[in-house]
Amino acid sequence: MEFYTYAYVVQRGEFTSLLQYIVTSILLVALLVVGVKVMYNRFDTKFRDLGIIIVLGLVFLLGLQVNDYTRDVDNAEESNYMVQFLNNFSETEHVNREKVRVNSLRVHDRMIVNIDDKFFEVTFTMNKDGYALRPIHMMNANPKVVDVKKDER
Repeated sequence: MEFYTYAYVVQRGEFTSLLQYIVTSILLVALLVVGVKVMYNRFDTKFRDLGIIIVLGLVFLLGLQVNDYTRDVDNAEESNYMVQFLNNFSETEHVNREKVRVNSLRVHDRMIVNIDDKFFEVTFTMNKDGYALRPIHMMNANPKVVDVKKDER
């Protein structure tokens, strides 16, 4: 079973598709330049063909970006909700949030929270405004911990 640190949950909420946005922006500028060339050279088909190729590339990249963007937004919302939970949890339990680990990246019933060598099962109310903790004993007391790399912090 994997447990995720606070730093990993925070990092997961960040958008990472910057390269695709840059490539799409460059293709949009190239399409604008080719569009202007087509307007001035109506009988030259090489600019028209180049424009069609760029448009097809843009349509493909925009389709990828829409998919990636919706996934990134969902991940960011889930991570932000988990970060709020971890902040609240660390304040109410009076522990450093860097010591708190969770076995899920989404806030849900029956997830497990790990603090040092203690494990707790979290049960939420219907609207997730409150929660109850129940101490549990893990069969494997040394779970795998997923954290960000030290040089990325």
